[in-house]
Amino acid sequence: GMHGLHPKATPYLVPNMPPMVNIRRLGPPRSGQKLTCLFGSWNNHWKNMYANVVAAALSERVGKVLCYAPVELPAHLSAKIERVSYDTREAHFRKLSLCDLVLNATVVDCHPMVELEALAVGTPTLRGELDLDFGHDHPFCRLMTVSSVHDPIALRDQIDRISMVPGGELADIVADYRRLVVVTSLERYARLFEDAQ
Repeated sequence: GMHGLHPKATPYLVPNMPPMVNIRRLGPPRSGQKLTCLFGSWNNHWKNMYANVVAAALSERVGKVLCYAPVELPAHLSAKIERVSYDTREAHFRKLSLCDLVLNATVVDCHPMVELEALAVGTPTLRGELDLDFGHDHPFCRLMTVSSVHDPIALRDQIDRISMVPGGELADIVADYRRLVVVTSLERYARLFEDAQ
């Protein structure tokens, strides 16, 4: 809708693509007995770290929650939390490829980079409602999206639902959504360049 402010702005979203990396999952998500989740961001009000981390800590289906940011929780919730360092971009992608679920139910977002990075390696991402104009009816969006991002119980329940999807089926859903993002991005960039001429 930015074309309402300036006539040269595009009236459609031009989404980013998942980055090209040489790191892939060795197996489908959820290959272990319990999920390993990653909160791969920092702690601020829109990243919603505590709701994400508390939700995962409350889930009996989650064994470990990795966090880049320091987390202070009561002892009964902190047992699953492990602080990890970001290190390098390659190390970050390795962590994404080894975890089962990325926690990114943010307060507001367009298409967050951490989700695009997770898609690049084939890992699903728990998320809030995104400001996208495509894919809302895709199985990935229906399974990964929560409407109550401030409610750790709702987030926990969604994590549990995700964990019940067989690993191979979940991998197919993630791969198909990744294809949708790439195709949509390529089509919109082509349209953008055509419109610019």
